[in-house]
Amino acid sequence: MYQTTLCLGTSPSYGISIEEQIRLFHTSGFEAFFTVWDEHVADYRRLADELGLIYQSIHAPFSGAADMWKEGEAGDAVEQLLLRCVTDCAACGVPILIVHPYIGFEGPYVPTSTGLDRFGRVVRAAAEVGVSIAFENVEGEEYLSALMETFRQDKNVGFCWDTGHELCYNYGKDMLSLYGDRLIATHINDNLGISRKDGVIHWTDDLH
Repeated sequence: MYQTTLCLGTSPSYGISIEEQIRLFHTSGFEAFFTVWDEHVADYRRLADELGLIYQSIHAPFSGAADMWKEGEAGDAVEQLLLRCVTDCAACGVPILIVHPYIGFEGPYVPTSTGLDRFGRVVRAAAEVGVSIAFENVEGEEYLSALMETFRQDKNVGFCWDTGHELCYNYGKDMLSLYGDRLIATHINDNLGISRKDGVIHWTDDLH
């Protein structure tokens, strides 16, 4: 695509190492990649430099995202992990950290001051080291709304639009109409939408 840099996401589920995936991206003609955070991000940075690729973003782990909104040690641990992701982004020269505001389909979705305080510390730490936080549209869009409103004035906070999530996790709601003016990353992927006729969502609907 003319004057467009194309980026692919790596995945630990592909059956080959992340390093091999990055090399395959390069030989296939792609110019950039992103990874999920793990202990080897510095190695991916070195490989990117070796191959002349852009390391576009790091995706923070999301399995404990719901705990960020709750009191207790579990939420404290998730906050510390996000802070480490910020530190690693800065150390590796990766400009964007992708963050899921929430995980889970049980509801009700009620943002808390505890969660906003925790995310606030992550946002401020990221600003200090020149890293942008891109909050992604996932289930529980109330949490995304609360974060985007709370950190509206923070220049390092933006939106990551995931097309597949919009098809199933947001019931096809036009998230770009809400946050498109703050778009700093995209995840372009597909799925078949919500599989159950009663509208109940399951994580396997998000096929990527």
